[in-house]
Amino acid sequence: MNYRGSSRALSISLLLCFSLFAAIFGSTPTLAAADELKIATFNIQDFGKTKLGKTAIRKYLAGIVRKFDVVAIQEVSDVTEQAPEGFLDEINSNGAKYAYLLSERTGRESDDAFSREQYAFYYNIKRVEALDEASLFDDSTDDHFQREPYTARFKLKNSTMSLTITTVHTQPTLAVEEIDALYQVYKSLQARYPDEARHVILGDFNGSCSYAKPAELSPLKLHGSSFTWIVPDSADTTVAPTTHCAYDRIVLNKALLQRYKKWGIGDWFTDKKISDHWPVWVTFK
Repeated sequence: MNYRGSSRALSISLLLCFSLFAAIFGSTPTLAAADELKIATFNIQDFGKTKLGKTAIRKYLAGIVRKFDVVAIQEVSDVTEQAPEGFLDEINSNGAKYAYLLSERTGRESDDAFSREQYAFYYNIKRVEALDEASLFDDSTDDHFQREPYTARFKLKNSTMSLTITTVHTQPTLAVEEIDALYQVYKSLQARYPDEARHVILGDFNGSCSYAKPAELSPLKLHGSSFTWIVPDSADTTVAPTTHCAYDRIVLNKALLQRYKKWGIGDWFTDKKISDHWPVWVTFK
């Protein structure tokens, strides 16, 4: 056997595979800097066993997660909860050290039971510590949300930097009402974490286009002087070339704004088999 020829053929084959992968899924995102805390929100459309069973997609999604310190994921659809665990194995397959927090299934009120999903936080345990087990917002009194928001508190290791992260996936046809109710969630966080000043609320707000117009959002309490909407109304967080909608949002309270550095949209892929949303991220000093 000609081992040199076989090795060369294998190298060419791997190069072609990589080129095809890049052509389909786009380039990989850049790494977070060592002195930054980088947080992303990502609606991985129908995030379950079927999607995770596709090797190229699973590996590409894992590569995206590894570029961030914390990633809040919406639309976890696997009722067996095997997909989130299997995805963690893929994320850590290259030696990375991530853990995850998985919410209970949302839609705990009887009228919301038809649309139950879960949220997940994947986080780099080399850099970030989870300070609690995370929990869904108690929506039993007012039933504002179809899918109750999910909150966890994190701390950047070897620093005084801590914050809460709340993620939500609103019901599209009631997006304005649910975004308005996020102010009540914020007030509950202040009571729940009296020693924590910094809070971020992010996720798939459905906060754009026909679901939520700027004129409907601007009067809301969550749009008041105590908050900054990092992702503007003019942004496009959707993969489809025929739409231009800022569905995915990141909102900072005033204390956290002091640490804000930059934000971005991870428009690294065009294949909707990955998701119909791009990840959106924010970096803190």
